[in-house]
Amino acid sequence: MPEFIAPYILLSEYVCSHCGQLPPGLKRTSDGDWPQVFEALFTRFAALREAVGHPIDVSGYRCSVRDREVSGLTLSVHGFGLALDLGIAADEQPSFMHLIDMVCPYLRVGTNTHPGATHVHIDTGFYISPIYSSSL
Repeated sequence: MPEFIAPYILLSEYVCSHCGQLPPGLKRTSDGDWPQVFEALFTRFAALREAVGHPIDVSGYRCSVRDREVSGLTLSVHGFGLALDLGIAADEQPSFMHLIDMVCPYLRVGTNTHPGATHVHIDTGFYISPIYSSSL
């Protein structure tokens, strides 16, 4: 039976395709929930998925190696685990973008339609904040 990390998101879709890991900050709280910063993404995606009414292909977390391969960036919102790329065909993107505006207006959104990578990017990167570390 497939393992889900959140409603409608398979663990296998969310882990990094390069290293098979989850984002370092994704650890359940003492009450068994994900930290709020991840819940924000997961619950918004669930609302979108329910509004669409059918499965959506998802790609989530990327380690720094995979991020450089895919985007050329050393650090992106995917590297924090706070972004999802959703497999939405180019001809469906305008109506899907309208759906996002109606269901989840507070998501950051972008589209990508270059050959082999047609998707809609959603993220909650605006929740990222510095965390103190004595090692810095």
